[in-house]
Amino acid sequence: KFLAAASHDLKQPLEAIGMFSGMLEKRMESGKSRAILSDMHQAQRSMRLLLDSILDISKLEAGVVVPKPTTFDIGPLLIQLTREYRLHAHNKGLELRHVPCHAIVHTDPLLLERILRNFLSNAVRYTKEGRILFGCRHVYRGIRIEVLDTGSGIDPEGMKQIFNEFAQLDDPERDRSEGIGLGLSIAKRLSILLK
Repeated sequence: KFLAAASHDLKQPLEAIGMFSGMLEKRMESGKSRAILSDMHQAQRSMRLLLDSILDISKLEAGVVVPKPTTFDIGPLLIQLTREYRLHAHNKGLELRHVPCHAIVHTDPLLLERILRNFLSNAVRYTKEGRILFGCRHVYRGIRIEVLDTGSGIDPEGMKQIFNEFAQLDDPERDRSEGIGLGLSIAKRLSILLK
């Protein structure tokens, strides 16, 4: 409860660091100093992602996240997310394709967006080559939103673990600065809230 209540105050020092480092960057001339500052920006970004994840978990555990369901066409949300993640995918040499979907859904659009962002982010991050397909399928009495990729996949044992807190598959090439394994746990908790 404390973390959920103090989240704004806990983020303020990181915001200040970002502001000061931005001001410092404008005054730097040497390439070596700029490289150090770039590393500092990366460390700050990693710290922000970690803190955001911890605060998200604390808010979910404290029960302060309350869904606000509404009825809307899911198509524009999927298009928006595809546009945002297509550049990240392209920069890695991946193709991100979107299958148009115009289903009307009743859920909290912001919480659904958080879940989908997590899945797309993981697909782009862990797919080394090939493509990602994003869209929805009509199933009995609803739709199923899918993110399919040509990544290495997850074995059945890994599937049992990946939605647990701090669970990370053993991948020696994984960038440890990308998080501590809370993203899918948050997505799972949000999906339970939306049921």
